[in-house]
Amino acid sequence: MKTIFETSLIGASLLFASYANAGLLKTTSPDVDSVIYAQRVVDQIVASHPGITDVILHVTPPGQTENLAIASYSASERGKASGDDDLGVIRTGKSLVEVQKDGVRIGVLVPLMDNQKNTIGALGIVYAYHRGESEQTFVLQSMGIRNAIARHIKSRDALFAHSGPTISR
Repeated sequence: MKTIFETSLIGASLLFASYANAGLLKTTSPDVDSVIYAQRVVDQIVASHPGITDVILHVTPPGQTENLAIASYSASERGKASGDDDLGVIRTGKSLVEVQKDGVRIGVLVPLMDNQKNTIGALGIVYAYHRGESEQTFVLQSMGIRNAIARHIKSRDALFAHSGPTISR
């Protein structure tokens, strides 16, 4: 029986290999240039918002048909197929908010957009949560983050590039 770590490592390795074979990742160096822009965006969001515990970008990679978690602060989420909730947000354009079962986290899904306001995926953000906090506050904050990053995303394909502008608040 494989451990969760081994399973995650295998999944991440398969995703990395598929992106490398498709020419979407540099494989010569583990430096910042080898990270796709989507992952840099995720890392910048988490670094600039202390109450956020995870960020996931659900997007269909170029040349593929399946929507995936292409970038996530939590490495174990990267490469996983997007779920029905993620796909529903993309399809309908409606946000989704849910207090997690543990009661101390809240997850928000909003449509991910490019700078032309085209829906290109879903943005999932998980926040620390305390009972009684307004769910609407988290939705509005997520939409604000989405709008801030959308200004810097030229297209869906730009998320897979190895360069891009730094996201500002």
